[in-house]
Amino acid sequence: ELKVKGKLTKSRGTGLRRILHAYINQNCMISVMFTLSPAFTNRTTTESTLKFAVQAGMVKVKPVKAKAQVNFKALVADLQKHIKEQEELIEKLNDDIEGLNDKNQDLTYKVSTLEEKLTYAKSSGGGDAAGDGDGDGDANDVEQKYDEDDK
Repeated sequence: ELKVKGKLTKSRGTGLRRILHAYINQNCMISVMFTLSPAFTNRTTTESTLKFAVQAGMVKVKPVKAKAQVNFKALVADLQKHIKEQEELIEKLNDDIEGLNDKNQDLTYKVSTLEEKLTYAKSSGGGDAAGDGDGDGDANDVEQKYDEDDK
């Protein structure tokens, strides 16, 4: 049913041909697989599939070499710029990590100091509940006792 051998026309034939027409060009290779049914009830579908297979097999595509030119100097410059940006980002992130590690060490030291003070308060058995340094066991009294022992 193709009038011109080797040409795939957009307007004629099946819906599949209309769909594929836009994608068949000089930069493609065509591979088509067809499934046929041996059942007598599917004879018209099988016949249509075989006709389409014959027509698809007649399509000739001549590959054409692309004429793209690459400016390698510009490409290398862009890649070097990108590498430099990434190195700067890595350096910044490493600095951030170092700062966070310092903060973590400071907090660890503060926690250990507070744990020591709490242990000292429990062992000394003091009790200033008002926090005014009169011995009722609040944090101010613990720190005062701890600091007095350090002197």
